[in-house]
Amino acid sequence: MDVLHCISLRASRGQAACLVRCLAQLERDAAALDGCLALRLRAVPGDPAAWRLESRWRSGAARDAFLDGEPLRRVLAEALSHGLLASLDCGQELLQRVA
Repeated sequence: MDVLHCISLRASRGQAACLVRCLAQLERDAAALDGCLALRLRAVPGDPAAWRLESRWRSGAARDAFLDGEPLRRVLAEALSHGLLASLDCGQELLQRVA
C-alpha cells in the first residue's frame, strides 16, 4: 500500500516566490529519495502564499525516513533562517491501494 502525504506551507508576507525557489530543491532531489514514488510542490488555488508539498511513498517507513531526513531538514532550516515560512502543517496522510 502506498502512503500519500501532504505538508501544507504558508509563505511569510511577500516571500512566496523565495519560498517556492527554496522548496523546489526537494522536487529536484525526489528521484534520489529512497521509497519516493512522487513528490510535487503545488500552489493552493486562490491563495498566493499557500503551498502543498504532496508526496507518495512506497511505505510508511520510507515516508518517515523522508520526514526525519537531511534533505527536508536542510530545506526547512533554510526557509526558516531566511524568514520565508509563516506556517507549516505536516499532519495529512492517506493510504492508497495500488493494483
